[in-house]
Amino acid sequence: MRFEPTPEKLSLEVRDAILADMNPSQLAVHSKLSCAVMLGGMLSLLFCGQFGFGMTPWAETMSHQLHQQMSSVTCALICGVLYALFPTFILRMLLCSPLQFRIILKKNIGAALFWYSLVGATLAYHGDHGQGIVELSTWILAALGTSHLLAWAFTYILKSWSFPDLLRRA
Repeated sequence: MRFEPTPEKLSLEVRDAILADMNPSQLAVHSKLSCAVMLGGMLSLLFCGQFGFGMTPWAETMSHQLHQQMSSVTCALICGVLYALFPTFILRMLLCSPLQFRIILKKNIGAALFWYSLVGATLAYHGDHGQGIVELSTWILAALGTSHLLAWAFTYILKSWSFPDLLRRA
């Protein structure tokens, strides 16, 4: 025999889920952002070295080639965009519901700025290209801007798909 919730109980559960997504705690915001930025960042460093620091020979070669072809500010702009792709996808697809993803990036921009700044400064410190404040600021703004552009795109492309929602339904 299967238990079917009453319409009132179901309505309360839906309301509570929406409210939880609309008002994530600061612990949830920072936990999800840090996880996305760290895991996504490690994936990014496999393909594109940041500030001359990469996790594979190919990533380091790519970074060095970019720095030979263009100015360090332009390179920081490109690398910041490339770095932000993986963290944003991880945050949206694996760690958050669509609503919570929008709330985290829209209403918690300071938290996103903090995590990108922390990682960017760490990579610049350990790298060997373009470690100045102008390059670091350009990289941070490019990463943050890319996350927000992707959030906007996700609103129209992948409106409702969410791995956490699929797990809840199972």
